[in-house]
Amino acid sequence: MYFLWCARLTEGKDNLATMLTEVRALTETYLDGAGILAYRPNSTNDGYEHVQIPWPDRIVELDDVVHGIASEINGLERPHGRPPEPQIPTRRAVDVTDLDPDDEQVD
Repeated sequence: MYFLWCARLTEGKDNLATMLTEVRALTETYLDGAGILAYRPNSTNDGYEHVQIPWPDRIVELDDVVHGIASEINGLERPHGRPPEPQIPTRRAVDVTDLDPDDEQVD
C-alpha cells in the first residue's frame, strides 16, 4: 500500500519535521511506501514555493513512488482473488508517543 501526501504548511502551525515523523510512522508500520510534497506561501504571499526535504529524510524521490504505485496496480493478479495473510509484528515498530494526537472529529 502506498500513500501520497501533499500539504500546504502554514507558518506557526505546521512544520516539515512533524510531517516527516508522521510519514515515517506509516512506512515503518504498514505502508510499502509514501511520497510527500510540502509547499508554503512564498515571501510575497502571492503564490507558493516548494519546501525542500533534507536529503537524509529522503528515502526515494516522489516520482519513484508514483512509478512504484503504477507498477503495483499493473501487477495485481492474485490467484483466487484473495489478499495475502496479515503479518502480525511481535513488537510496535513506532513509539506512538512521538506522533501528534488526532484532531477531535466535529459533527
